[in-house]
Amino acid sequence: MWVHFRCRGLAWFAAALVLAMGTVRGDWQSDLEAVRQVAAFGANHEMAAAAAERLQSAESDVPLVPVLLALEGAGPVAQNWLRGIAGAVAARGPLPEAELRELFDDRARFADARYEAFVLLTGAEPALRNELLKGCLDDPSLRLRYFAVTRQIEEAKAAEEAGEKGRAIAAYQTALDASRNASQIDKIAQALQALGRPVDIARQGAFVRRWQVIAPFDNSDEKGFEPEFGPEADYQKNAAATQPTQPSHEGKSGAVAWRDLLSDNPTGVVDLNPVFDRAKGAVAYAFTVFESPIDQPAQVRIGTPNAHKVWVNGQLVMSNEVYHTGSMVDQYVANCQLLKGKNTLLVKLCQNEMTQPWAQEWMMQFRLTDPTGKGLLDEHLLGPSKPQADSAAKPNAEAQ
Repeated sequence: MWVHFRCRGLAWFAAALVLAMGTVRGDWQSDLEAVRQVAAFGANHEMAAAAAERLQSAESDVPLVPVLLALEGAGPVAQNWLRGIAGAVAARGPLPEAELRELFDDRARFADARYEAFVLLTGAEPALRNELLKGCLDDPSLRLRYFAVTRQIEEAKAAEEAGEKGRAIAAYQTALDASRNASQIDKIAQALQALGRPVDIARQGAFVRRWQVIAPFDNSDEKGFEPEFGPEADYQKNAAATQPTQPSHEGKSGAVAWRDLLSDNPTGVVDLNPVFDRAKGAVAYAFTVFESPIDQPAQVRIGTPNAHKVWVNGQLVMSNEVYHTGSMVDQYVANCQLLKGKNTLLVKLCQNEMTQPWAQEWMMQFRLTDPTGKGLLDEHLLGPSKPQADSAAKPNAEAQ
């Protein structure tokens, strides 16, 4: 029995000693937990490093699958360590193929653990890779889904090269419906366009293009990110209201009013520059209402070069004070909860005073999706149907 230590330093030493003794007994669970606790900038580093070394040693009896399952809930640094440990354990061999296949097949398991099982199973067996990917077009793991869609695109290309246009179109359409990756969707849309089947990218991705907007408010010297200007304060008090309760507010240079904005951009871009005369040092707000058929978990996904905040039903779900680092589809992602019926959305979009040509964009591409990235549809917010005329184009084609 251990004596109760009052000194914190001795208590830490005792805990480390218990951990080490547990490992001698084959208690790899304690070592796994120690590795899971490692954090950035060295927190818990010494204890975790010793545990990782023991787990990777030839004498360790840690099974492979529990190492993969330990990825769930671990931080980025800990996950990197655990992947290294998994590689060392797998190299000792033989692979527990039945257990890895069971993990891969269980879609309720952590997506990254299932993906690592897939990598281990298929490392030396290309035929098995194709077999497993056949069933992954609707997989909750986005990485597995990505490779399944890639395989589907290859099948479509083969049909196209064989002169089987109908089969190629059907295969590309299957890939398009399954893909959650912007570059893949762009590639598929270009292929369908070439086959005479133009794709409405904005509707395919369920980009929200119908908003009410108001601006400009003061962002001189980038000081407007934190203050609650009128529309924001009003929204916080009346988050369930399906229309802004105040039609106008005091702006940067006088009273400003809400106005309707419906983007017809084929790639979902909502551009504020033509609406507000390319205002600089300015804050804009965009408000809309999303109709959900059920209570459901969802994700806010936004691409923008501007500092921004996003609220859903009055809850702040995203906040990034970053300017002009580029923009791409689904650049920022945050979890949220939608309620059955009407849900209110507010976006704060900040433009600074930089005058360089590359710093002029004041725009966003906004999507609400399920947790796999599939766009959630509200026909009223999608805007007019407009199939791509030439190609799928880049996400921010107008500005590039």
